[in-house]
Amino acid sequence: MAVYDTGPIVNRDAGGRIGKRLFVRVENIGDEEPANVCIEVYQVTQPNAKGYAQQIIYAQNEVGLLAFGSSTTSDSGPVFELPVRLPLQVKVFGVRLTTSPDPGGGNNITATAFTVDPQGNVISFQRVLPGELNKVVPT
Repeated sequence: MAVYDTGPIVNRDAGGRIGKRLFVRVENIGDEEPANVCIEVYQVTQPNAKGYAQQIIYAQNEVGLLAFGSSTTSDSGPVFELPVRLPLQVKVFGVRLTTSPDPGGGNNITATAFTVDPQGNVISFQRVLPGELNKVVPT
């Protein structure tokens, strides 16, 4: 199993605009092996007086991705995009991907996460290459 966690993604541009739509696109770039991906979009709240924080999950989806060039057809195919509506006050969030099988198709996944403000402007953009999916980034 490979795990990738973006850690904190700032959802505000230089002009102070906050994105309200998030798109997470996962792609199986392997040419033979299928892969499974669990996508979680989350926010960790500020700690309270006792130091406890809460993790809020805005979206969670598990999808099977066929390899590019596969002769088998599927609804998700080799690419899956998860659209998420974020509350306007979400200034920081994270995306966690868990892939399998490992070794195997779980190592062939790339991911792109970007947010868009109400006017359609891209606020933040992050692309992950396959080799980067095999590390865990602390949040």
